[in-house]
Amino acid sequence: MSEALDNLIDEFLPRHRQVTSAPSDEESDSDSDRDELIHSNLVHDDVLRERIDLFTRSNGDDYSEEIESEDDDNVSCNGNSDIQSLKEKVLTSCSCGKNCLDSVPLDDIQSSILALRELSREERDMFIMGKLSCNSNSCTQRGKERKRKRYTYFFRNKEICRGSFLFAYGVGSKYVKNIVSHMNENGCIPRTHKNKNRRSSNAFCFDDLKNAIDFIQNYAEEFGLPQLYVKNQGHPHIFLPSSGNKSSLHSTYVTSCTEANKRHVGLTTFKLLWRDCCPHIKYMTPRSDICPKCENHRANISTTAGQQEKQEHLQAFTEHLLMVEKERENKNRYVLGYLMWRTLMGLHHDIQLSMQVPYHGRCLVDAGFANIKRLYHRTDVDSLSGLVEVVRKSARSNSPVTYINDAGEHSWEWYDWKSFTSTFFTNVKGIRKMRHFRFSSLSPGKLFVKSHADDSEREITLLKSSISPEDITTGSVMPDILPPGGMTSERQRYLFRVVRPFVRDPFKDTTCPEAEE
Repeated sequence: MSEALDNLIDEFLPRHRQVTSAPSDEESDSDSDRDELIHSNLVHDDVLRERIDLFTRSNGDDYSEEIESEDDDNVSCNGNSDIQSLKEKVLTSCSCGKNCLDSVPLDDIQSSILALRELSREERDMFIMGKLSCNSNSCTQRGKERKRKRYTYFFRNKEICRGSFLFAYGVGSKYVKNIVSHMNENGCIPRTHKNKNRRSSNAFCFDDLKNAIDFIQNYAEEFGLPQLYVKNQGHPHIFLPSSGNKSSLHSTYVTSCTEANKRHVGLTTFKLLWRDCCPHIKYMTPRSDICPKCENHRANISTTAGQQEKQEHLQAFTEHLLMVEKERENKNRYVLGYLMWRTLMGLHHDIQLSMQVPYHGRCLVDAGFANIKRLYHRTDVDSLSGLVEVVRKSARSNSPVTYINDAGEHSWEWYDWKSFTSTFFTNVKGIRKMRHFRFSSLSPGKLFVKSHADDSEREITLLKSSISPEDITTGSVMPDILPPGGMTSERQRYLFRVVRPFVRDPFKDTTCPEAEE
């Protein structure tokens, strides 16, 4: 039973850490535990100082621009397509005029360039230092130490000029010049940038960084939803409302610093500080807002002690999920009936419907709904007008169309397709295993299905045995129009009792008014 529960929770619900009860012999420390619980969601100053120091050390040094300047004149080589270009550069690369690389195969040069690029920067530095130092001569012929060290260049045990050496290993003149200067001064040791561990003149001070972190923590303390504290499990998560994001909070932070005449950090530094110093503060993801029934079933299963009661809750949870799956099957059944009706009425000659494999790939048609969903998850929607604004702002291609337009007229009519398709068409057994459906006006009432794209089609009679195609086409049979029935008093009471607490105050009476008796 526990394995079945784990499978259900892993598939449909996010995991939450459970709170373990404290042993009875720790009751005397209730006051200290209570104080620890109050401050468990806050990062202490000493821990915060350590994190800021670590953040400064790990993000303060950036020498990427200087490193890139060393590599500006490197030889370009991308593969076999550059063999011809390498052949043309062999003659021009030689600085002595003796064609040092004339007898060297081009494949060896190309392999040398590509092999050196696979090394890290430190490994490449040490490799070039080794090539230069193994043939260097620091003494003159009379045994005196040279004032200016002399280096000879070799490739494949053949002495070559400096220009050919640069070309054979695909390095630039400035890079080798810096390597030689480093060797003359320090010897063959790894290079260390002179500005390492040196604070930049425009770096943020500790107070600036701490001010940004304090702003994040104060915002989380005011608007966040703290999770239960588990002893010896680190800081519990604090979930912020999903209607916001880090960029919008950074804008509020910048405004606050400007009004207080304080220096503010940029968006990138703000996000890095958040990640390194406040990892327990997170924005609530859409997956956290799950079905209340699923959450209640999961909580009942987790907290119930008796085996029999746990089994009953698990059975109820399984029935709830199966009911949802059945609703999805019925939806596909009605869609097939509607498409068959369109081919029978001559509105289409052929229709091909391909279902996506679950959890694999996306469909371009869903892009409009995906944009709406993405913005909807980040927006507080408490009324119909709010939903209209979400659709309008989601994408340029999305245009909201309400049932009653500005002129007070109906924009469309609701048809009872559910009853209509159930009257004329049968159920398709095993519909969840089928991915490809085809309808043709040349085969009225026939549905061609297959599970995979390379499978052979199988013919299914979708029309009921007592129904002929002429029964539908004669007289252009249409489903009944469903007039808007409005909300029943029971539905109004449900909205008032269950939904109203989650609606903001200005919209409570509009969206969830009290039901009239």
